[in-house]
Amino acid sequence: MHKITFYNLGNAGCIRLKPSNNRRVPSDYADCRDPRNADDRRCAPPKTLRRQLGRQDFYDVGAFTHLDRDHDQGATNFFYFEHAKEYQQSGGSAHPAFRQLPVN
Repeated sequence: MHKITFYNLGNAGCIRLKPSNNRRVPSDYADCRDPRNADDRRCAPPKTLRRQLGRQDFYDVGAFTHLDRDHDQGATNFFYFEHAKEYQQSGGSAHPAFRQLPVN
């Protein structure tokens, strides 16, 4: 059975799709939670998405609906964009969450 998880990010966007083939597909990513604010109940995408990966250290594919801050804030700090060097963080701080799948 397919599963869609919506994360509480206020006005921002982040969902995770898990098709019946158990692939993991995040869509959008907005790390806009204020960790200094105890009343901020928004999800912390880095912690949540890493925890849901378990032992796996990558996502099969990812999607961004558009590049506004409420859909991509902090993405380059979490994902390693293998295909685009301009979005790769120096010093290896980005998480290697996307990998390129072979084309059959």
